[in-house]
Amino acid sequence: MSEDSCPGKPGDLVVFIREKGLYRHYAVNVGDGYIIHATSVSDEPVGSCICTSSKMAKIKKEKYSHFKKQGNEVRVEDGSWKGKPPLPVEKIIMRAKSQVGRSIFYSILSNNCEHFARWCRYGEESSDQAKNLGIGLVVLGLALVGYFWSRK
Repeated sequence: MSEDSCPGKPGDLVVFIREKGLYRHYAVNVGDGYIIHATSVSDEPVGSCICTSSKMAKIKKEKYSHFKKQGNEVRVEDGSWKGKPPLPVEKIIMRAKSQVGRSIFYSILSNNCEHFARWCRYGEESSDQAKNLGIGLVVLGLALVGYFWSRK
């Protein structure tokens, strides 16, 4: 694979493993070495990712090779997801391209890069990592309540 080519095929999800596996950034491979993804609204150097404190995100089309410069592990999601087959490739790409330039309200739990990419590929806005984070926060909250309750 050349430096400019994007892993997988057009319509596949490109998953960047961030911060030693703590979270993942999702993008859609739209062909010709480009990805489309929800990312920072600022014009920071290409390849910047949204910070969880950001309130806004922008749908951007970027060269995969520029985004990949951050040195992350990359995986490709090219099959079904939770038994749901992907939409036709042309529709995935059309959906992604139709959103380029759009600003969106960003929420790590309800409207992040994975929600966008899964909507493009499967027609469903969903995020496994947001669900896992939500469950983790509930468990942590219950553990803290139990801890403080037992100290009384």
